[in-house]
Order: sequence, then structure tokens, then C-alpha cells
Amino acid sequence: MSKNYTVTRRGFRGNLAVSAGVWVPTKDLSLLGAHPSLGLHIGVRPGRHQVDLSLQFRFLNSPNFYTVVKDGLTYTTTYYFGGYIGADYTYYVLSTKKVDIGFLAGMGLDGFDFAKTEYNSNPDNSNATLFSFNANGGVRFNYYFTPGFYAGLQGRYNGVHYSSHGGTNLTGDAISIDLLFGFQGNATRR
Repeated sequence: MSKNYTVTRRGFRGNLAVSAGVWVPTKDLSLLGAHPSLGLHIGVRPGRHQVDLSLQFRFLNSPNFYTVVKDGLTYTTTYYFGGYIGADYTYYVLSTKKVDIGFLAGMGLDGFDFAKTEYNSNPDNSNATLFSFNANGGVRFNYYFTPGFYAGLQGRYNGVHYSSHGGTNLTGDAISIDLLFGFQGNATRR
């Protein structure tokens, strides 16, 4: 195992992971409710540093009606489909044969779709999207079953700022907790 650990876990390697979790908004944004999320993470890991491109989708309708005014149209709906695309950086402060523990930081674009219901003044029944910059930080734990395959748990605080343009107050941030299953493999063997 020590030779595999040296070659597979300590060298420059690629990372591919899928995630499943929950996104929980805070303050007034909590009106949208908690949503399950699914994600894909692709990146590289030289030593204790890891950089990933992350893509996550959130789904299920809001438990409450909310109103957004966009492009002169008023949307009152419970429809919700959201997501995040961004770059995430993790620095592992502890890295052993079986365990990684690190701090993560990321930034990207956060957004969600909302759609017409019978309460809208939108005549063409189209969806629209609200976007926000997302700056986030948290912690990550990985447990390795083999030198390359792992299960991870990450929690992060997401700083977002949604403006409903005169609709419902959506001030607040979000907390996300994700379970990851991934593989790290060497891009080059020594």
C-alpha cells in the first residue's frame, strides 16, 4: 500500500467526483425552502492542493409562493430549479493514506429559474432566471477505500445576493452539505 500511496496519492493527479446533498437558504431567502442537489466535480490535485470545476443542480419546487419582477413582468410562483457553476479550491491540512481533511473556498455563478403560474402577468408562459455571484467557504473530509477511490463530506457557507427587483425579499445566504464519491488518478506515472 505504501508504494501505491506514494504514486497515486502524493503525485499530480486528476479528480472526478459526483455529489448529492442539500442546499439550505437562510434569512428571507429561506422562503424558497431547502432543496436537494446533485453535482459533478472535475479537477486536478497537485500534492495538498485541489482545484475543481464544480457544477451543481438543485431541484423541487419551493414550499411557498414568491414574487419576482423581471423585464417588466411579474412572476408569482412556487417553481424552482437552481444551480451553481464555479471554481473550488481545497487545501488539505491533513493528508494520510486513508484520510484527507481540508479547507475549501470557491466562487462562481449561482442562479435559479422561476416560471409562470396562473398568478403571473407573463403572457407567453416563459421561464426566467435570477443570478447571483456566489463566494463560499467551508471544510472537506475524504475517506479513501483504495488509493484512488474515496467518499467525501463537505459543508460550506454560500454568500449569495439575489434581487427580486421589487418582488419578494430574497435576502440571505445558504448552507450546503454534500456527500461526494470520487476517483483521483495520476495524470502521469513516475
